[in-house]
Amino acid sequence: METERWRYVTISECRAALRKPAPYDLDPRAKVKRGFLTSIDALKKEMVSTIGELAALGKDGEDALEKMIKNAAKIWLELEMQRYRIFVEMQGSKLKSAEERVQRAYEGTLELVLEPALKRFGNSNGLDIKVKATVGKCNGQTEKVAMRQRDE
Repeated sequence: METERWRYVTISECRAALRKPAPYDLDPRAKVKRGFLTSIDALKKEMVSTIGELAALGKDGEDALEKMIKNAAKIWLELEMQRYRIFVEMQGSKLKSAEERVQRAYEGTLELVLEPALKRFGNSNGLDIKVKATVGKCNGQTEKVAMRQRDE
């Protein structure tokens, strides 16, 4: 219970620090903001590099990617501030390599997640942490995908 309380209180303080201006560099909020922006930049560079191996992004694509990354971070902050543990579950296969995915697609057994499931541990009072429940009707949805064989 103490760990969970520490989690949502600390995240709330971090979120507040990101929203308020830091009047000087030695302000603790300035350190949080710098760390946040450094992490966002590092993630953007990694994603641009990885996606760049498959397709050219261009300036608009990089801007859209940065916006998506910032929104994902904001969503994470919002979710972690809850007294219960909430998480997005990407159900389906847990394939790691591109080769495995291509092979599964040819076999007709590859599943893509159309909608992830939304789950939570505990309740709004921060109790019953061991109880796992689906949030609302957010059970998730997957679709099997098969690659069509081209006629030769």
